[in-house]
Amino acid sequence: MKPVVYFEVSPLFERNFSGIPNVAKELARRFLADADTLETRFFINWHEIPQSFVRLAIDDASGARLADMARLPLRQIAPAPGSIGFFPNYKSIRGVFSTEGFIVHDLSTVTTPQFHSKETIRHHRTTVARDIETSDIVFAVSQATLRDLELYFPQSLKKRRVICNPGAVVADFSMPSFHDERPIVTVLGTLEPRKNIRQVLEYIAESPTFASRFAFILPGKFGWGESMHRLIERLGLEPQVQAGTIQFPGYISEEAKLDLIRRSHLLIYPSVFEGYGMPVREAFVCGAPVLTTRSSSIPEVAPSHVHYFSPFKRGDFGRQFEALAARFTSTAADTRGQAIAESHWDSSYETVKSALLR
Repeated sequence: MKPVVYFEVSPLFERNFSGIPNVAKELARRFLADADTLETRFFINWHEIPQSFVRLAIDDASGARLADMARLPLRQIAPAPGSIGFFPNYKSIRGVFSTEGFIVHDLSTVTTPQFHSKETIRHHRTTVARDIETSDIVFAVSQATLRDLELYFPQSLKKRRVICNPGAVVADFSMPSFHDERPIVTVLGTLEPRKNIRQVLEYIAESPTFASRFAFILPGKFGWGESMHRLIERLGLEPQVQAGTIQFPGYISEEAKLDLIRRSHLLIYPSVFEGYGMPVREAFVCGAPVLTTRSSSIPEVAPSHVHYFSPFKRGDFGRQFEALAARFTSTAADTRGQAIAESHWDSSYETVKSALLR
């Protein structure tokens, strides 16, 4: 008889996938494909989600159609003894399955509380503590996250702890989504304080003549904090936006994002704290150079093509950026290192599966 794994799908309800929803999507894809060795049932709270709807979310890279399903009558889950519960993020229910495991993506609310509200910190810390107490296995996405977990939640030392690095499969395709005659500099990260996009914009405001040589493209959705419109207005950057020196395409698909990385002379990832730092890994796989911070998990994510600046040392970002920009040649392809072939999601899945079935 095949083991039964209940896979909690709340991250797949996001309309636009990035970060954690992408982790859930790729793992769900592999659980579905592994029907010969285990039976996977999908759920949220106490309600079972038909596999057909999960496949739609995976294919769409969006939970828009999952949200429509909320109007349908759904049967309740009734886990039998020996069943396994897997939660790719927080746990919507606890203490229900014979074996339970969940993924910790980052503990930024604890390690960098200055970037979060008191309510968010309190809620996150309480939620993580309860999830640990009711779990048999705690997955961490990096060595840095595991160290934070053990430091701030010592009760996790009593649990089985497994490092499960996310994957970064970059297919060989090209979609001419972005073009500019100037060298493209991509700045990635949700528009929120911890991602530190503000520091890049402050540099452009302080060095408008040098910055005008480049096209800074900042895709991504707004998270929280000062709105980008108000920040642009406060820094007096309206002329740079009008001239295309700064471009905000909004949310873009994973395919468009990877194509943009390929076309970029440089990827800037200015985040001050990361549980993993997927864009840095993706740039590494593409062979693209990166300017980022030597923070949390980032140094373990990509061993080469990476240059660092200190987000807490005034002027350091500008110095490091200008030094790298001096090396730019006519095309992005001339600036990059050796791209690598990687199918890391299969390895990630096997890590999760073996830990759950042990």
